[in-house]
Amino acid sequence: MLGLKKKFKSKLKSASAEPFYDLERDGVTNGLLGTWKACRERAHLFLEGWVSHRHSFAMLYGTLFHAVLEQVSNDLRTRTLKGAPGDKYINRTLVRIHGQWLSENPHADAEALNDLELSMLIIAAVVPTYFKYWYKDDFERMVWEASEHVFRTPLQVTVPSGKTYAVPVRGKMDGTFRLPDSPRPLSLRLLETKTKSRVDEGVMSDIVGFERQVNLYVHELAQQKKRPAEILYNVVRRPQLRQKEGESNLAFSRRIAEDVQKRADWYFFRLKILVDKTDLARFRKELVGMVADFAAWRTGEAGHYRNSDACETKYGVCPYLKVCAHGDYSGLTKRAVVFRELEDQL
Repeated sequence: MLGLKKKFKSKLKSASAEPFYDLERDGVTNGLLGTWKACRERAHLFLEGWVSHRHSFAMLYGTLFHAVLEQVSNDLRTRTLKGAPGDKYINRTLVRIHGQWLSENPHADAEALNDLELSMLIIAAVVPTYFKYWYKDDFERMVWEASEHVFRTPLQVTVPSGKTYAVPVRGKMDGTFRLPDSPRPLSLRLLETKTKSRVDEGVMSDIVGFERQVNLYVHELAQQKKRPAEILYNVVRRPQLRQKEGESNLAFSRRIAEDVQKRADWYFFRLKILVDKTDLARFRKELVGMVADFAAWRTGEAGHYRNSDACETKYGVCPYLKVCAHGDYSGLTKRAVVFRELEDQL
């Protein structure tokens, strides 16, 4: 009898345990909405806690670059660091970020580790020139109001059955600032940084007005009665140079650094986009519709299906492809938190 009671208590405890993901507790982010729009099965597996041992090179590079940028920028804003960072400071920062990534990704395979080393090598070549190029604008002209601000705002949505859910819309902004020496010194502005390998400035200008991520930030600021007058889209091109046969990592890094220094105007540029009230109202309507559709799917009131168009894209092969094809979960592991990017994890 005692054994049966223990088994019963164990099952009861397991049944009452909180789910890994809860719609009204955890909400949605730009990344989750993008994953769900691409493939519902991929979103389902993500919300079960499964994560790949590796990411695409572009995603890994972008994550690491943002982490380094955040650390250096915070030290400059708090005056922990005075003046554009030198090589020793950059190297210490890179070592710290490198160690953090390794500790948070203990199951990384050989390919992921190789991508990590290549990413850090390129970042080491790009970051010093980036801060020299933008130092006066970012740390002498701009007055920062907030940086790396994490937000969470409930959005009321209704599913087909008529039930209403308060779904938190969540994210992390790069920063908001004011320009005292500009014609509109009190106007709030939003900075959003992107790392890209290929950029068409004309196409980018057209997309930014309704691009989901940056408009989530604008929408959030508007909810706080802080609607920005302008979006400053901070673009950093990812070097496309390739390592030559027999070229050492040090020589390769120096060659990239020389190219970045020579063509800094090409590697670093910013687009200024005015925030339009009509566009913002249209985006809010789209956001409510999108989150309502997501809530309907999550609560079983909308269809669930796989999308074979998302199995292989320009970003690589879907990390869950083997699960869909063979029920094979090797190469995946369970993560401890739903949205690692909101917990300062790499």
